[in-house]
Amino acid sequence: MLVKDKKNDILEKIFICVVIIGFLGGFAYTFYYDATKNTEKRMLTKEEIAVLSDDDLFPVRKNKKWGFIDKNGNIVIKPQFEYAEKFSDGLARIETLEGKFGYIDKYSNLVIKSYFDETRSFMYGFADIKLGDKWGYIDTKGNIIVEPQFDELAPFSSGLSSVKVKGKWGCIDTKGNMVIELKYDERIFPFIEGLAPVSLDGRWGLIDTNGNIVIQPKYEYIDVFQDGLAIVTINGKQGYMDKDEKMVIEPIFDFAGTFIEGMANVKVNGKWGYIDRKGEFIIEPKFENASYFSDGLALVKINDKYGYINRNGDIVIEAKFDEARDFVEGRAAVALEDGNLMWGFIDEKGNIIKNIEFEEVQDFENGVAKLYLDGELGYINRSGRYIWMPDY
Repeated sequence: MLVKDKKNDILEKIFICVVIIGFLGGFAYTFYYDATKNTEKRMLTKEEIAVLSDDDLFPVRKNKKWGFIDKNGNIVIKPQFEYAEKFSDGLARIETLEGKFGYIDKYSNLVIKSYFDETRSFMYGFADIKLGDKWGYIDTKGNIIVEPQFDELAPFSSGLSSVKVKGKWGCIDTKGNMVIELKYDERIFPFIEGLAPVSLDGRWGLIDTNGNIVIQPKYEYIDVFQDGLAIVTINGKQGYMDKDEKMVIEPIFDFAGTFIEGMANVKVNGKWGYIDRKGEFIIEPKFENASYFSDGLALVKINDKYGYINRNGDIVIEAKFDEARDFVEGRAAVALEDGNLMWGFIDEKGNIIKNIEFEEVQDFENGVAKLYLDGELGYINRSGRYIWMPDY
């Protein structure tokens, strides 16, 4: 059994408070001691913070307040906010006691005042903001560049943002000009290879960044083009076509996935396998489910359990998990059910690097993974060591 009794983890949860009483008035100094590394967790200096990038900063929660740490678990911004999200474009979204949202820099300076009713993280120099029930955009200086006027919107991509007004979707540019008319039924997803799928009267086609219809909305569904091929649905079956609407791989599949590492996962007659770009099976359809390849391994389902195969279709990690995810940065999240579904991580050889005991985990990002134990947030590194232990 891979599920570990939480009591066995007590030794990792050591907090040492050292109180130094001065002879004149006295003062206190508290630090956090990480039992997994025998290193003191301290507050970084401004000089040390100056060299940190967005990827080096992680939001943490302690005593119901949010702050930030670095990859070693040292405090960069002491916990003081009602909520905080990761940094992007040099700014982090935070929530105040009043329930309003603003943005801070890595020195904890409130760069953009907290008066928005809702916000999202910055992407490409812009952030979605909400005042009342309408959405707009600000830049990294807090200037409103597009007044809140939309019912919904999506982050900018290729200089365009998908916006919704009265149930219809179109696109604006970074100055708020309507570039693509508000007439489509579904959100217009980011443009890839200069094209994006659109839905009109229940049918899908493709438009370019000027709003010109490149492929008429006549398909049950069409995906974006990637490496010259797009997944298309015809009469309930999926296949692949090129930009001239020539079917390169006939629509014979119940599901067709994107080509990654030269292979696509497909479902036919209730079973999953893998094809090459010619539509020929490299791995015959024999799995109950199958994901795409990542780091040379793919997640598959066999007899209601999850394991991993290599590019030859050989099972390299036994199908024994009740849930699992794709490999990211050489680590995969896996779960076992023992009354409740509990998560942990394995390496590419199937070795458990962190005990399967968490209610929730997120994939590794920049060498660090977020996890929750008893509802509290923690972080581990790729070795499975805590850099921030869940606060109880």
